[in-house]
Amino acid sequence: MVAYTNHQIEIFKYLLDYGANYNIKNKNGVEPNYYEQGYKQIPLVTLIKLNNDNNNNNNNNNENNNNINNINNINNYYYSIEDKIKIMDQLIEKGSDVNFIDNSRNTPLIYAILENSLTEAEFLIKKGANVNYISSYGDSPLVHAIHKRNLSMVKLLIEYGADINFYIENKHYSLLMYAIDLEAIDIVKYLIDKNVEINFSNLNDFYEFLEILNHNNHSNNNSNSNNTTTTATTTTTTTTTTTNNNNKKEIFEYIVQHRGDLFTCNIIGEIISLNRFDLIKILIENQININIRDDQGNIPLSYGIKFNERLIVNYLIEHGANIYNVNHSGQTIYELCCECYDLNNDHSISIYNKIKRLIQKDDHNSKKN
Repeated sequence: MVAYTNHQIEIFKYLLDYGANYNIKNKNGVEPNYYEQGYKQIPLVTLIKLNNDNNNNNNNNNENNNNINNINNINNYYYSIEDKIKIMDQLIEKGSDVNFIDNSRNTPLIYAILENSLTEAEFLIKKGANVNYISSYGDSPLVHAIHKRNLSMVKLLIEYGADINFYIENKHYSLLMYAIDLEAIDIVKYLIDKNVEINFSNLNDFYEFLEILNHNNHSNNNSNSNNTTTTATTTTTTTTTTTNNNNKKEIFEYIVQHRGDLFTCNIIGEIISLNRFDLIKILIENQININIRDDQGNIPLSYGIKFNERLIVNYLIEHGANIYNVNHSGQTIYELCCECYDLNNDHSISIYNKIKRLIQKDDHNSKKN
């Protein structure tokens, strides 16, 4: 028992070879097997059985299955990764199921991912671990790897065939949206580079995307009655929010740069309707066609006028929006301004006057020439 509790494996093995009873109980009635598992360590008895040529090979298979799941929880202080892989290899050779699902609904691969052990994960995959296992909670190995923000693990899983377009039912997210929500920028970029599916033709998917962009995932909800502390907390919260917003904008810009075709005139119109001037600027700065048309022949400027977004209208005009666009119904931009003109809305009045002034100026210059 002393050799066992002090993790003296060689001494413990030596004693077993000479007939020591490994099922002996201590004064509290605790067996080594039970004691060790309580600390999430694989039972030393199992290690001895695996290495003792004198043992018979009729090990309980379910016990071995449980042991292979416990191995990833062993403290590396006691056993190196190489040792753990050796033990797992022997367990698998003796019939342990590499895809065994324990009471926590996890497999050995999931435990390797949770421990951020790339070496163990790759070993298990090469031994047949299912990279597309879906637990009863609705999670896949990729979900856990993204949650751990482990890009190397994500790459490994995808390299071995993990479904990059897996939809997380319990979170109502695709893997990409989950990574965006976590602000795992490097993982988001990698998924995009690997051609993860993004579908904005369904506006519900696009609204979900915008909602995630607006979601502050790391907001500080702490409150403090002390004025000094409150001020410091507020400052920290503001800084954190700014950083989060910048992260989300970086993600948005990366999508624009690599999947610009997603941003149809209708999608841009939705962005304008939500007064997301910041996103419009990113689109234009990344060479999105400023005069792209929808099915009715309207351009983004048309949406700016319709929704009375003065700043966006001014920005679009400054960057080349066509104030002489005519849609498929024969309606000009100026006629649209007249139709949307609202005497009670300062933005509407400003937009109308600007368009009218620009057209009159062009007419004057044309007559002058």
